[in-house]
Amino acid sequence: MAVVVLLTAATICLSYNNRRKVLASSEDVQDYVDSLPEAALVVGRDGSITYMNRSAQQLSSTARNELLAWLKSANNGKSAGNTVALDQAGAGQGEFEIDVGCVRFRGRPSWLLHVRDVTDRKRAERQLTDQKTLLEALLQSTTDGIVTCDERGVLSLFNEVTREMHGLPQTPLPADAWGAYYDLYRADGSTPMPMEEIPLFRAFNGEQLEDALMVIAPASQQRRTVQCSAQPLIDAEGRKIGAMASMRDITDTLRAERALRESENLLRSAFNSAAHCMVLADLDGVIVNVNQQLGDFLGCEQAAMLGKPFSGFIAAEQRGDVARELEALIAGRKETVRLEIDCVHADASTLPCLLSAGLARTGEESVSRLVLQLVDLSATKQAEHMYYRAQKMEAVGNLTGGVAHDFNNILGIVIGYLQMLKKRLGDKEDLAKLIAPALTAAHRGADLTGQLLAFSRKQELAPRVVDPRELICELETLVQRTLGANVSVITQCADDVGRIRVDKSQLESAILNLAINARDAMPDGGKLVISTNRVFIDERHAREHKDAHTGQHVCISVSDTGVGIPEEIRDKIFEPFVTTKEVGKGTGLGLSMVYGFVRQTGGHIHVYTETGQGTCFRIYLPETDDAVEESADVESHAPLPAKASVLVVEDDPDLRQTARMLLEDMGMTVYTAESGPAALVALGSLPSLDLLFTDMVMPGGMNGHELGRAVRAQRPGIPVLLTSGFPRDAFDNGREYPLLQKPYSQEALAAAIGDCLTIDSPPAIAAV
Repeated sequence: MAVVVLLTAATICLSYNNRRKVLASSEDVQDYVDSLPEAALVVGRDGSITYMNRSAQQLSSTARNELLAWLKSANNGKSAGNTVALDQAGAGQGEFEIDVGCVRFRGRPSWLLHVRDVTDRKRAERQLTDQKTLLEALLQSTTDGIVTCDERGVLSLFNEVTREMHGLPQTPLPADAWGAYYDLYRADGSTPMPMEEIPLFRAFNGEQLEDALMVIAPASQQRRTVQCSAQPLIDAEGRKIGAMASMRDITDTLRAERALRESENLLRSAFNSAAHCMVLADLDGVIVNVNQQLGDFLGCEQAAMLGKPFSGFIAAEQRGDVARELEALIAGRKETVRLEIDCVHADASTLPCLLSAGLARTGEESVSRLVLQLVDLSATKQAEHMYYRAQKMEAVGNLTGGVAHDFNNILGIVIGYLQMLKKRLGDKEDLAKLIAPALTAAHRGADLTGQLLAFSRKQELAPRVVDPRELICELETLVQRTLGANVSVITQCADDVGRIRVDKSQLESAILNLAINARDAMPDGGKLVISTNRVFIDERHAREHKDAHTGQHVCISVSDTGVGIPEEIRDKIFEPFVTTKEVGKGTGLGLSMVYGFVRQTGGHIHVYTETGQGTCFRIYLPETDDAVEESADVESHAPLPAKASVLVVEDDPDLRQTARMLLEDMGMTVYTAESGPAALVALGSLPSLDLLFTDMVMPGGMNGHELGRAVRAQRPGIPVLLTSGFPRDAFDNGREYPLLQKPYSQEALAAAIGDCLTIDSPPAIAAV
């Protein structure tokens, strides 16, 4: 409702006393009433209307009656004011203000009622009051501080936020008293702000400012950082009537922003410094951010990956599975996702990795991000592959070692009987010619078992210190002659290559074997390079190659320009019976022999090959500081005594009979037993014994070493000769007694026994 202005009757009358001076006659009153634009009525003291102007005539009768009722109430002192609500003819109810004066009209004292329509003014007053109330409510409800100054610079209006922010009093504050309640600083918080830089003062001087920063330090209160906008106040005529400033306390906002920046920097640092590849993507799988590790892993620039779908970096056949897993994660059916996938490198190769995915909420609860982590599994997969391959090779080695042992026993019987048969045929050359190929085949079988034993690292080695450069130089002529004229052989030896401890003959065989394989890979001719280099094996190389050990090594490389090794058998080339040659042109034992020999020597072998480009085998052997050892002279064996007694202990009856036959053919007295315990029983009944010839591995709970010690306990000093299809290195006891490797010929058996029976002659291992 509009505010009604109340005036007392006395005041009204006083206001009309001056008019009475000019309203001397009834005519004057009538003319005056008619000249008024508002309604005017002359009312007699009896309460009747004696005259009214045209405007009053337009009032409804009800309105006129209400005026008379008001006048009567005013005369009785009961009127609450001089404003009344009256009906307007055809225009509804309005508000009217009444002035009352005393006049003489037509010879009688009368009341002159001046009725002014103030409906619009009252409405405007009410609107102004409402606006002021609204403005006051807005000023007090806003979270920003509002302050104004008048044209003199006096702080005339400020809301409660401003009072609290600045510590101001409730009363207006003169301009010269602004600084009494607080200190102002520039945005740095330490430099005092001069008066001419204060935003309200600058606005008072005609400037308009947006988002100026300053620091307020109210007395005995915490410093606050405020963001201020200010502008001058100009009236309708363009005159300056003051200035206004609004201030927002952004202290907590800045603190939160700093905390957010610190958190973001921390997360960014963790994101970028993570050991694994990190990806941030939206729920559609579009990449928002990646760390440098992913760029390095996939060979891409970080910026080039942004905005692209993450699925584009996954192997095509796996994208469907990944999409289903991520959909389940987004839908809430899964909390995390973990699966192995193949990522696509920039060079189109695939890399195995472990994908871990989770959801991360942003500031808005409805907005999420996919956080993806990729762990490179290349090394793990390679290690697993190497482990399984090593396990497989170990299993194959154990198998081939066992097969070689049993086969050696069989070959021993075949070779023994063929030799005896050849002797007994005498001059029957036609029959002897039939035996010779059989003996040759048996010895070839013995060579094959030797290669199997080499692969299983159970062959007998005779290592010594050699200079690899000299070895390569000595081999060059032999290799060139073996490979033929259409293959060019080149040797390259570094000057700083050290010495190695190795079985020289086995290393020569290994290099020759690799050279022959290289020749077969170059049917139209080519180039073969044999080189030596000094290399240091570090921990990384040792991790990548299971058989490798750290330290200084000599690398012997055999490289060719041939057709390369087919990809499907590259992981199997060192396994027995795997060959790249045509059927009937290779046993598949050459590379397995090289592999076993190198590992038994303490080194490792690595192959690099490309189809149509060639192959390079690298043999790494540990370097030694020991001096080169000269090769020993050819062994000369002691002659076999004319008559000797021998106890043969062998669990295989056929091989036991073969040994008896060969020894008796040499003129010896032979006793036999099938096991260690049986041999000890037989020993008690033998009058004399010159030699114990025993198998190493036998049933009955006693091996050859144990039997030898037991026999010597009863017959001190008696010579002991061991035999086995396994080499000496297969047993823990080492060289306690000499060993004759199966299969053995009669000549080898005679030489070994001769050495054992010779007084003061050191034990020797007979050759096959």
